[in-house]
Amino acid sequence: MRTIQQIYDEIIKEKEQMAELSTLQPGVDSSQTLLNDLTSTSKVAVWRLWAWVMAVVIWTHEKLWVVFRTEVDAIVAAAIPGTARWYREMCLQFQYGDAMVYQNFKFIYNPVNPDNRIIARASATEVGGNVLLKVAKLENNTTQKLTTDELEAFTSYISKIKFAGTYCQIISAEADLLRVDLNVIYDPGIINSNGEQLSNLSVKPVEQAISNYLAALPWDGKLLLSALVDAVQQAAGVVDVVINNASAKAYAAANWNTISRYYYTVSGWIINDNNYPLINYQSV
Repeated sequence: MRTIQQIYDEIIKEKEQMAELSTLQPGVDSSQTLLNDLTSTSKVAVWRLWAWVMAVVIWTHEKLWVVFRTEVDAIVAAAIPGTARWYREMCLQFQYGDAMVYQNFKFIYNPVNPDNRIIARASATEVGGNVLLKVAKLENNTTQKLTTDELEAFTSYISKIKFAGTYCQIISAEADLLRVDLNVIYDPGIINSNGEQLSNLSVKPVEQAISNYLAALPWDGKLLLSALVDAVQQAAGVVDVVINNASAKAYAAANWNTISRYYYTVSGWIINDNNYPLINYQSV
């Protein structure tokens, strides 16, 4: 927001561009010099004072607009937009074990207790006019699906805060499973034929790289085989890698889906299937 002095200076600058007012010289003004001008009989002093008065009026007007803008922003912030992003944020605000109260035409938690918020992973997407919600919690920094009681409470919560007429499908499930079969060309000076790091046989760099890549995927993200290859190539002792086959499925699904380039998770997250990956190590 502009100061009174800045507005006054702009008035003087505009005046100086008008030939008919060129004989008026403002000098260097301040609030005190203008107060002194009140007792002056100089016409110049009078017009300078009016310029300052106008600057104060404009400053007051601009300040009122700032106050109005602040009030409007507060109203907008309190409004319920019903967007996918809003649904995701509301998932994260779910408080397990706390009752909701109806206030100002909406259900809210009173009091708000962040310690009872259990949803740590959430996504909301529009599918065929409906809203698909995928959620999970964290236990000891490990992603976990909601228990039966937690899911029931969360479903009740969503039914209260959702828009009327909107169907919300909620998924909180075990991780999708990945099977990957690959050939790894390795440096025998760093890892052995079992994929163990020579400096620490308890570490298998390739398997660790795959697990780390899956763990770092954004919630409800997309698995890219090219990115998985990049991750493995960064592992200690790896010279080259070729993926022979990759497939994935939802935890409870019967059929596996072959991955040609990418895979969208059903549950929102994915881990290695038991006994995978299958790795054929070949010395360089």
